[in-house]
Amino acid sequence: MLARNATGMRSTSWSGAGVLAGSPVTRSTTAIAICKKPRSSRGSRRMEAPYSRHISDSHRRLPWRSSPTDSFARAARDAGWSKLKPGELVDLVAVENGGVPLACSDMFFSSMNNLIMPGRSENMGDGWETKRRRGPGYDWIILKLGRPGAIEKLEVDTNHFKGNYPDTCSIEGCIAPDASTEELINQTGWREILPQTKLEAHKRHFFEAEVSPLEGCTHLRLNIFPDGGVGRLRAWGRPA
Repeated sequence: MLARNATGMRSTSWSGAGVLAGSPVTRSTTAIAICKKPRSSRGSRRMEAPYSRHISDSHRRLPWRSSPTDSFARAARDAGWSKLKPGELVDLVAVENGGVPLACSDMFFSSMNNLIMPGRSENMGDGWETKRRRGPGYDWIILKLGRPGAIEKLEVDTNHFKGNYPDTCSIEGCIAPDASTEELINQTGWREILPQTKLEAHKRHFFEAEVSPLEGCTHLRLNIFPDGGVGRLRAWGRPA
């Protein structure tokens, strides 16, 4: 399925986040997030730390607002990537792994940057929420993966969104390593990774059988129909 322009615009149980060795999952942590099975579907950022695999050999912490071009940030992430086992699944869109929200149709109530934070959203303001649409169309967000790869498992979490969650969502991917944000918004080369799928309130939705991996994917586009709030997006895949 091709993407629209900017104006038109079975569950399994797995999750987790890798962290710097000896460090909790916090906003000041750089990590590689690894697909692990949680003990509970409830909880916050702190809950995921005990189930995390420590794969970085650096004990230093990075400031949350580190520049993506910062040499130490790159070195810490590279150290983590190099320790991955062949075929190991990684949350390629996680902010800890270099994922970046680039653009969205609307973020009236809460920022698009929240969507890929560590842990589950703590409240509606800690997710991404758009205003109600008065006409046709839908809302969307474009994210750059921390490293190209083939997405095999997805999580869309509507935690805390009970009367204002999207009715359905779909996810598309593209291979455009050198594209500008404007080009990504307007391009038509998006390919369907998750077809339009029904969502429920205040729930973690896991998708695996429904996912169509795209080898070498560099960007994701989450479409929500028609509008509403999503707490977190996870995209587990195998780095290229």
